[in-house]
Amino acid sequence: SSWINSTTRNNNATNEGGAFHLGEGSYVIGYNLVCRENLGVTGGCVHAEDSSTLTLVSSLIIDNNAWSVGGGIMLIGEVNLLIAGEDSKISNNIAVLKGGGIYIDQESGTT
Repeated sequence: SSWINSTTRNNNATNEGGAFHLGEGSYVIGYNLVCRENLGVTGGCVHAEDSSTLTLVSSLIIDNNAWSVGGGIMLIGEVNLLIAGEDSKISNNIAVLKGGGIYIDQESGTT
């Protein structure tokens, strides 16, 4: 799915991905996406896993929280992550355990 000139804010997940959960083979393209003030157990904004693709261009991942790992973004498994644009920012995200901005699981084959 594509999110262009969009904001996702104040979402809460009882498990993975406060705003987005990318399961096996899924993708999200964010262009001028603002993902802020979301809450998840893992991945306050995004939880991506198993052959998924996350592309962020000129996007902001800010002020998100995770009860466990990946305050902004959590990656597990073979995940393709691309962050582009000078104005892209991952900032002020909080995780209780590890990875305030991005947490990459030790089993991840992130490219």
